[in-house]
Amino acid sequence: MDVEPVLRAYYQELDRIGNREVATWTKIAETIHDAAWAYYVFGRIHPFLDGNGRTGRKILKKVIKSRGLKEIVF
Repeated sequence: MDVEPVLRAYYQELDRIGNREVATWTKIAETIHDAAWAYYVFGRIHPFLDGNGRTGRKILKKVIKSRGLKEIVF
């Protein structure tokens, strides 16, 4: 599969997730869902078998921080 168009679509979706307003009562659940989605999809489309853990964790942190939640430490 050609990685470039898949990554482009992924980054567009990641930007949409980062800019989306979330209701206060569902903030934590939706943030966890979106962060898990971002981490999983990045790992699936990454072109190497070993994945890219550091970049995946940075993406996960970005989603969490974009919702105003505290940064997690790995």
